[in-house]
Amino acid sequence: MDTDTYGRKEGWRRARVVEVGGIESPMKTLQTDCRSELGPNPPYTRFAVVSYNVRGSPRNKARRISAIPNDLDLQADDLVFVNIQNCFAPLRKRDALGNTP
Repeated sequence: MDTDTYGRKEGWRRARVVEVGGIESPMKTLQTDCRSELGPNPPYTRFAVVSYNVRGSPRNKARRISAIPNDLDLQADDLVFVNIQNCFAPLRKRDALGNTP
């Protein structure tokens, strides 16, 4: 993983896409829904529910809804980086080793 670009201190976590939908899609999450934080005219039209490990344990999972860049094609089970500190940072696609394509 590029620790300068997608480092833990900057809020980035490895995640897996659970569901993809639009701004009005009835997606559910237990933690954060970034759609509400981006305001009434968000720069993104698609969003995803992503699941990521909490406290480094695969047993402790969190879910949040984050923006998908308009030019990125994502579907369920794709691997991504999610920023848990900044809703304005959209998802970034990654491979199984944590590299961006």
